[in-house]
Amino acid sequence: MSEPLAPEDFPGPKGLPFLGNVRAIDLSQPLESLISLAREYGPILKLTTPGGISVVVSCVEEVSEICDDARFEKVITAGLSILAEGPVDAGLFTAETDDPMWARAHGILMAPFSMQAMRDYMPAMIDVADQLMEKWDRLNPGEEIDVPADMTRLTLDTIAL
Repeated sequence: MSEPLAPEDFPGPKGLPFLGNVRAIDLSQPLESLISLAREYGPILKLTTPGGISVVVSCVEEVSEICDDARFEKVITAGLSILAEGPVDAGLFTAETDDPMWARAHGILMAPFSMQAMRDYMPAMIDVADQLMEKWDRLNPGEEIDVPADMTRLTLDTIAL
C-alpha cells in the first residue's frame, strides 16, 4: 500500500502570505467559488487559510472512498494520549482503532447514531428548536437575546433527549 498523501500534496490555488486562499472564496457565493476551484484544480484540492490547510473533496466517488469505514484509522493526539495515561484509561476518544475498548465503545454508539435513530430523534429535536423560537417570540420588542446561552441550552436539551 502506498503512503497516504499529505494535504500539501494536493493541487490548489496559490495563496497569499499569511492569508492563504481566503480571497479565492467569494463569501456571497461560496459554493459557486468551490465549484469553480474544483473545475480548475480537480476533484480533490487544497485551500490554505490562516488556520492551516483544508482538503476539499468534490466528487461522489472520492467522498464515498473517504467515508469507507474499512479505511477508518483513528489518530490519538497529544492531549488525548495524556488523558488515556491518566485516570480516564482507554475508551472511544482515548484508544487506538485496534484497541478492543475502542471497538466496544464504538459498537455501543453505532445504534443510537444510526440513520434510522437520527430520523427518530428529528421530531424531538424540532420540538426543542420550536420551544426556543416560542421563547424568543414572547420577548418584548427590543429585549436582548443571549444567543450563546440559548444555543448552549438548546444543544444540551437536544443531547439529553
